[in-house]
Amino acid sequence: MVTDREKWLEEREGSVGGSDLGTILGLNAWKSAYKLWAEFCGTLEPDDLSDNIPCRVGHELEPLAKRMYTEQTERALAGLGDFDLRTNDLYPRTHVTADDIILPCKGHDGDGILEIKTTGESQAHLWKGGSPPLTAQVQVQHGMMITGCGWGSIGVMIGNREFAWVDVKRNDEFIERVSLPAIRAFLKLVDDREAPPVDESESTAAAIKALYPKDDATTAILPESAIAVTDRIVELKARRKTDKTELTGRESTIKELIGDSTFGDLPDGLWTWRQHDVAERTTHYPPGTRRPLLYKGK
Repeated sequence: MVTDREKWLEEREGSVGGSDLGTILGLNAWKSAYKLWAEFCGTLEPDDLSDNIPCRVGHELEPLAKRMYTEQTERALAGLGDFDLRTNDLYPRTHVTADDIILPCKGHDGDGILEIKTTGESQAHLWKGGSPPLTAQVQVQHGMMITGCGWGSIGVMIGNREFAWVDVKRNDEFIERVSLPAIRAFLKLVDDREAPPVDESESTAAAIKALYPKDDATTAILPESAIAVTDRIVELKARRKTDKTELTGRESTIKELIGDSTFGDLPDGLWTWRQHDVAERTTHYPPGTRRPLLYKGK
């Protein structure tokens, strides 16, 4: 068990936590598995959320949410600190920082793990009907796996008007058939330095842009698979109304294939993804950044 912040940060590095698992499974709307992979590989720095207002507000509200949880449920908590990181030798390179542990209570055998969430009123509908969002369910299942708890509970502060909670049973089938295979597959990609598939998210697009900020005037010979991707991009751009999400994903695929190069060569055309020239007088592309992709047939 870790209770010191510096040690906590050190122990988390290279280890999959509950929020990471949701990202690996594609449930995180803000971060893709590709970006998480780049962070685990050490090629991208994780986002600094120390000044993120929603994160700070959520952290400050946590003690109040715990009190409301105990008042509504009449359950006792162990009273864990902020950096109570726990691991389990059965599941290497995984961890959980539990918000708290619920002491044995009526209707449950043994301790339970508590997850506290805060959300805006616009997201209240996701918590209705006694079924919390999948991201929260995955996180509490991960916590139960690490701690060995047989049950968990999720408490959520919705705006400044409502507090709700729901108990969650441990699902060993989910842990064995979904969680563990996904974690092992992701960590193998990290160890092999093999990127996960490029998706259509803005998170992946931003990660690729950050991984390859400059070009080196070389030409990359693109694989045959890039031909179909190129044809689809040309088709999408020719439409009056196009699917921007799909276009982002297709362009991200080409950008990753080009990597640090300036050009991407295909039998029937050439992609260019060059850096903006500082001498060019334009405000469209800041100096030192790369221009949008351009394709020209031969």
